Amino acid sequence: MADTKVKISHVLDSQIPDFIQEDNPLFKEFLNQYYVSQEHQYGVADLAENIADNKNISNFSDSPFSKLSQLNIK
Repeated sequence: MADTKVKISHVLDSQIPDFIQEDNPLFKEFLNQYYVSQEHQYGVADLAENIADNKNISNFSDSPFSKLSQLNIK
């Protein structure tokens, strides 16, 4: 199944009023970079959007977290 979720960073241009873009031209780029940083895998936005999947521990068997969670018993 293809991921059809719209990322905030992709629609940001249409969400900022013109007067803000005119007065603060770097504000849009700042917000864009912020949302890109939040939308990566295991980022805040990704975790919130996938909360139901993240509650199921079996989904993490091949994730980087699985190696950290294993106990080394000698």
